[in-house]
Amino acid sequence: MGTIIAILGVLQMIGGVLVALSAKSAIHEILGAVSFGMGTIALALAVVIGHLRAISAKAPVVVSPIENQLVDVKNVPAGGWTRQ
Repeated sequence: MGTIIAILGVLQMIGGVLVALSAKSAIHEILGAVSFGMGTIALALAVVIGHLRAISAKAPVVVSPIENQLVDVKNVPAGGWTRQ
């Protein structure tokens, strides 16, 4: 998913530069600048998705509602937590 968004972001940035360079009016220059800016946002989103995927693959943890501590997913009881 992140790769597809990164590719689309780069294509949008290239399109924005091409539109801005071939602009015949101010509105076309604005369109090119906005397109380039949205492409950079899409590229940044792809980086964030990549970082989140790396974090979630490394160590999935949950917060125990009883002890209020981080617990490994493998140690979560099958029936969930219950107060005793």
